[in-house]
Amino acid sequence: MKTDPRVELQLARSKRELRRLSAAIQGFAEAQSLEPRVANALALALEEAVTNVVFYAFDGPPADEDSIWLTIERRAGSIHAVVRDRGRPFDPTAREAAPLPDSLDDLEPGGLGIGIIRGIVDRLDYRREDGFNRLDLEIAL
Repeated sequence: MKTDPRVELQLARSKRELRRLSAAIQGFAEAQSLEPRVANALALALEEAVTNVVFYAFDGPPADEDSIWLTIERRAGSIHAVVRDRGRPFDPTAREAAPLPDSLDDLEPGGLGIGIIRGIVDRLDYRREDGFNRLDLEIAL
């Protein structure tokens, strides 16, 4: 019998929290017996999304209200995740993904996360509601 069909996590705005995020995703994937393709896609997409919030959604040093809320759940035929934060409004579905460089030598940090997320999830939706950014991601099983 599969356990933990839903994970809820509140993260501080800190790169140290990415380890806790990774452990939560791995625990969920194991509990749900996700095939490696789905588990890896889920981990990469959520780590990219949360990293973007940690580094780019807020100005100034981290504050208590800068939390990031994450929900992951198994639904019929898919894994659904929601990332919520109170950072500045940002709709990754409306932004053009940065072009891939011609070689690794031309690779510069930043800008590729949106393209990575779009390339590995089956559905990506954004909306701003009640002062929160809400990013919904879905990966088909």
